[in-house]
Amino acid sequence: MTGLRLLKDQHKRITALFHNTVAASAGDKRTQFEQLAELLSVHLLIEERHLYPCVRMLGGDAAEIDRTTTDAHGIIKRVLVELFELSASEEVFDARLKVLSELTEQHFEEEENDLFPRVIERCDKAEIDALGLLLEASAQSFEQQGVARERMALDVLG
Repeated sequence: MTGLRLLKDQHKRITALFHNTVAASAGDKRTQFEQLAELLSVHLLIEERHLYPCVRMLGGDAAEIDRTTTDAHGIIKRVLVELFELSASEEVFDARLKVLSELTEQHFEEEENDLFPRVIERCDKAEIDALGLLLEASAQSFEQQGVARERMALDVLG
């Protein structure tokens, strides 16, 4: 997988997992949410670890967009941590899940419409492909270790 394709594919998978979680029966909702939370946590971590430092080096308006997306990550992570503290059967769980879904969807749109095009514009194909390989290796490592949620929660709870 090359370039930014991994991130775009994760956006699609996360969006589908949101739909599955919302549509799940009360008994399956927590399991669906756990899958969603794991992929979303991996996604956030690899962006913060690899994509955003790359964007900061580009400078200019790309760096400004990076600040906006970094702020969005903080909010998304806080809501995600709040959801872990709730039972999936609580009414407030569904309300918070909806908020998380909307925040995440808006964040994905900003990345795909503003941030990714700037990266493509300012980097050559080899640089973008190298970034893609780094993102993929990092995602696989987090998924194999199963530590993404814990690391993300530590970021939030400090």
